Order: sequence, then C-alpha cells, then structure tokens
Amino acid sequence: MDAPMNDLDQSQTERVGYAKLKEGDVERVHGKTIKHLISKDRNWIVYLDPDLSVFWAIDDAIKSKWVDYPAFGETVNEISALEAIDVSNLSKDQIASFRRMLGEAVARLLDTQNADQAKAVLAKASSYISARSSEKARLWVLSASLCVTLCAVVAVVSIWSARNYLTLGVKPLNIILGIGAGALGAFLSILLRSQTVPLDVSASKRLYQFEGVARVLAGMIGALLVALGVQAKFFFGNISSSEGQLELMLVLCIVAGASERLIPSIIRKVELLPSSNT
Repeated sequence: MDAPMNDLDQSQTERVGYAKLKEGDVERVHGKTIKHLISKDRNWIVYLDPDLSVFWAIDDAIKSKWVDYPAFGETVNEISALEAIDVSNLSKDQIASFRRMLGEAVARLLDTQNADQAKAVLAKASSYISARSSEKARLWVLSASLCVTLCAVVAVVSIWSARNYLTLGVKPLNIILGIGAGALGAFLSILLRSQTVPLDVSASKRLYQFEGVARVLAGMIGALLVALGVQAKFFFGNISSSEGQLELMLVLCIVAGASERLIPSIIRKVELLPSSNT
C-alpha cells in the first residue's frame, strides 16, 4: 500500500462520490487508476491500481472514527506486512488474487466494522502466498538439482562409452560410475522430500537454486567416498571380493547420495580408527 491513508486537503473535504467510481476511473485522493475494484460505498472505496497495489480512501466525514479504532491500525499493519512480501516471481494472476484478498480484508473492516472478519481473510491470504511461494521454491530446487544430475549422468555415460579409447583402469571407471550413482541418489532424495522440507518464502531464487546444486554435489562426494572405500577394501570388504561387486557398489553409492546419515557415520568410523605413530 503506497499511500492508503493520505489525508485529504482542505479543498477536498467535500464528498468525492466513491459510489460513482468504476474500474478505469481515476480515484482523486491518490490519483490512481482503478484497475480492479474490490468494494465501494458512498464514503469509502477499496481497489487495486495498475501495479496491483492495494489502495483505499475514506471520506473525511467518517475517517476520524477509524483512526481512533484500535483494531483498524492493527489490521492495517498486518496488511502492510503481507503486501511487503516479494511476489516478483509469481504470475500476475497470482499476484492479483493475493492482493485482492488484502483488499477484501480492508473492505470487510470498513463495511462490517468487524476486525475478526478482516483477520480471517488475512489468514487465508497468508496461507495462499505461502503455498504459491513454496511451489516456486520447490520448482527452483528441483530444476537446479535435475540440471546438475543430468550433466553428471551424461558425463559418466560418455566416459563409460569411451572406456575402450581411454587409458583409465577398471577401478577408476568404477569410481566414476559410483559418482554418477551418487548424483542419482541425491536427486531421488530431493524428489522424495520436496513436499516435506519447510521453505522460507522470503529467500531468493538464487539461494534455492544453489541449495539444489549443493545437495547433488554433496551426494556425489559421498558416493565418491563410498566408492573409494570399497575399491580400497577399507570397508565393505566382503563386497569387494564378491561377484557382482560393481552392482553392489553402485547400490551403496546411490544410498550414500540419498542418505544424510550414511556418510557422517562412515566419517565418524574413520575418525575413531587408531592412528599409528610414525
């Protein structure tokens, strides 16, 4: 709300005829074009301007009683806080729906003089913007993590396809496959947990994209640790010496990429190993 409560000049104390205004007209108090008319009365009007900001105007004849009404100021503060939420990444239809709810809260307060009704609308507006913002945030995380996963898989498949032309041995190739499996495991974990992880609607798009990339990279590093440990027979020695060890190692690498507890447990195990004095 850029200027919802500007005082009228002395020359404007006459009734401005809010009941006669319609969408497309210019509201004289704020000089804003009415893009979406939310509600109006002879003494007041609530609308959205072309920038989808919430505006309202009250006739001087009744303004004083609202200024002295404690619930009015409290509700206005809550509306201002909600309108300050960054909605630049939402569609115009979603922004308009959200701002209409804020305007409806003002209209309920002016029309019914019931702060509870206004706060009920604001609660729905808060839930709406949280849900829409969370959807966007999850999309950013998933798209960024998918991009990194695809790049990792393509790189691993390319190396594996060209293995006959490369001078890499069997163990390095297996480790590279394990890293690709870790990327898949990390992306699987992100998919499975995307609906349950709490998201902060005030965080930026870049932060969520970085988080998606970081999760996949962490899964790849964890898978690398497992693959190196298996190949070196540092742990899971029975797998290293059994048939189908590559398949079993890839399964462990996928689990390492998806699990948040496997790698820390392995690290703790290594830390507890006795060190030899040299």
